[in-house]
This record gives sequence, C-alpha cells and structure tokens, in this order.
Amino acid sequence: MGVLKSSLGFALADALGVEIAYDHAAGCFKAEGDIDFNLAGSRVRVPIKVVSSLTSENAYMILVRLIGNLAILLVAKPVKTTTIVDLHVLNIARMDAITDWLEKKKPASVNDTLDKLGSAVVASFVKFKKNEWKEA
Repeated sequence: MGVLKSSLGFALADALGVEIAYDHAAGCFKAEGDIDFNLAGSRVRVPIKVVSSLTSENAYMILVRLIGNLAILLVAKPVKTTTIVDLHVLNIARMDAITDWLEKKKPASVNDTLDKLGSAVVASFVKFKKNEWKEA
C-alpha cells in the first residue's frame, strides 16, 4: 500500500472521513472503517468499504459501499486552483454489481460515469467547505 501524495486523494479521504491508501500493485484505492452518517437528521454509525476506484488526470473516483442498497460515488476533481468533491448517492439495486464497477465499465470521464450509472444516482451533492455539502 502506498501513501497518498495527491491533493485529489487527500480530498477523497477528507470527504469520506477515513484513511485511504493507494495500492500501487493493484492500481486502486483501499479503505474500510466506520463513519457517522446523517440519515434524516439522525446520526447512524455505518460500516464502509471502498469497492471500486479509478484515477485519471481529470478526476479520482471511488465507489463506497454503505449499508443495504446504499452506496456513494465520490469524485475529486481539480477546478482552477482548488479541488472540488462531488458525492453521488447510489441505489445499488438499480445498477450492475458494485464491486470493481469502475474498473469493469472503464468510464472515460465523470459525465460518462454518471451516464453509465443512470437511474442508480438518486441524489448529488458538492462539498464547499469542511463538513458542508450542498445539493447539486
């Protein structure tokens, strides 16, 4: 496992709230742990696991399995002199198997990823400040 050395990787780790490592041999991000998830105003402790990842010059993407049919796609991308993180809530029941999804589908861009996910995307948010997300 490697240490993150990219601002995009740091942005993903910060948004997720767990330590993320990059496995150079496998060419993917790895992370597991528990996070506090705000579910309709109630704080719920949820186990998470990164199940798929993809890096390019334009964006780093990770698919994170949460509980039941719930997953998130986190996208870190450079915009001018800053890094923007988008969070897309996914309904796993509306997509192909989530494990290694990004590696198998090989989307060419973030927009291509969202097109391929289609109706699996049920909500989208953008991170503006630490712990401050706004609906996209």
